[in-house]
Amino acid sequence: MSCLRGSLAAAAVISALVAAGPASAIDMSLRPHFLPPLDGSSPSNALALAASGSELIVVVTVDERAAAILTAHRARRLSDTAWLVPAREARVAIRRLRAIGAFRYAHANGRARSYAAHGDPLDPTPWWLPQIGANRITAPAAGFPLTIVDDGVDTTHAEFAGRRITFLNHHELIPQEDYHGTMLASVVAAPLDGVGVAGLYPHANLRFADTGEGDCAAIVAAVHAAVSHSPSVINMSWGFSPPTCLAIYDELLRGLAAGSLPVSATGNMRLHYSLPSVPAIWPHVITAGSTGPAGRVSYFSSEGMGIDLAAPGEAIMAATPRWFDPSGYAEVEGTSFSAAIVSAASAWIATRRAMNVTQLTELLLLTARNVGTPGWDKDTGFGILNLPAALRRPLPAVDPLEPNDDVNQVKADGVFKDAAAPLTRPGLERVALRGRVDRAEDPVDVYRVYVPGQRVLKVRLVPSSNVDLEIFRANAHSCYYKNRRLAMRSTLLGGGYRAGRAMETYSLTNKRSGGRYYYACVFKPPDVLRTATYALALTTQPSK
Repeated sequence: MSCLRGSLAAAAVISALVAAGPASAIDMSLRPHFLPPLDGSSPSNALALAASGSELIVVVTVDERAAAILTAHRARRLSDTAWLVPAREARVAIRRLRAIGAFRYAHANGRARSYAAHGDPLDPTPWWLPQIGANRITAPAAGFPLTIVDDGVDTTHAEFAGRRITFLNHHELIPQEDYHGTMLASVVAAPLDGVGVAGLYPHANLRFADTGEGDCAAIVAAVHAAVSHSPSVINMSWGFSPPTCLAIYDELLRGLAAGSLPVSATGNMRLHYSLPSVPAIWPHVITAGSTGPAGRVSYFSSEGMGIDLAAPGEAIMAATPRWFDPSGYAEVEGTSFSAAIVSAASAWIATRRAMNVTQLTELLLLTARNVGTPGWDKDTGFGILNLPAALRRPLPAVDPLEPNDDVNQVKADGVFKDAAAPLTRPGLERVALRGRVDRAEDPVDVYRVYVPGQRVLKVRLVPSSNVDLEIFRANAHSCYYKNRRLAMRSTLLGGGYRAGRAMETYSLTNKRSGGRYYYACVFKPPDVLRTATYALALTTQPSK
């Protein structure tokens, strides 16, 4: 994970046994409902979309046969697993992919919206630096990269003359269309040269992944370009509202696993009922809202469960192409710039401190300056970005084995080609770890577990606040379900559902002679507290 590294913390192993929870226990359908569809769950919808004449984003397993089928049907590869399929070819292609078991899911190709607005040019003094404490510290030299996934940047502008920017895919400035990326780049990294504006991190190791036409296909390809290089902070100051373009999520999860931190704008839809958008509401994405000079939430900043923290987003002076404004500068506002500030601060922190990406996430949230109700709130999340505090606070513990929010993130040929290593396996019969769950950002932790033949698996979970546990058979497609009684008839074996900080335990016996795999799902049910930590211990021992 480049400079983002850490070590796994472990807890002592203690084993216990109780019966599975009652049928009236918390139903898993109460978990957050905004995750992408389960693998293979939407072929009928995909076929219906194809019949309506829509070109589709089709996501498949990493399979040479699937690639051959899609190529034969004139599809365009967007990433290792995502393809843009012409409408006239989609139905036959999907049927052929399903026949070989390579189809995962599909959806229509939509367009994103940027989260910025603009007004007249004003004095470019960056009023917002003291708001996040950046006026009291000095930015470092270039270090941990920052990738802006957006439209083009005007490299002829005085703010970028001679500036090294690494372009990860094509770069073509399109007059009258590309300006947003130029604005973001200046807020992030405009030089301290006494001219125009100054960015938060002037020497940032700046990368660009051009979103081209701004539709789903182009953005999937741009995000893939971002995550395919070495780890970086990935700035996404745009969104799909209503939520669509789910193929982006797979790419972000792969980036997270490799050490990248996704950062998104929450959106400018507060006056329109704060309509949800992606990637803002997805788990493991740091989502930034906007505040003004008084430290209050901006009138346009979308509220909601997905928001993590806030940063200034009003009266921001930014560089623009001269066709946009003859002066080359404009006063802008929007959560786009809040996300850019959070992204620059994240790259700054990762440059100064060696850590795991989950630790970087926690640092940003734990050190935010609370300005709303105590703790998390729907307007500013955990508070306003506090850069000096994030640079000096002791590192939190690593949240291990992320991402592992559902079965398709730990099984083979799901989001990842290879299955996650099981916690228990031949030669390793005892294991303990500490983890963390959050209702919005990390609602479920799924672990593969191996139980040898004729042995008993004992699981013990000790939470800091209400956390539940369930065990599924190896043929489960997901830890999510609508009805617990029905789930118990198929892949759910049982679990522990005690309230509050009560310890959860579960035991199962593999009566077969050969070893078997299971999934242990740890999740945060609805609760007054949104976040919890837990100690998980597993032991396999001879059956009596």
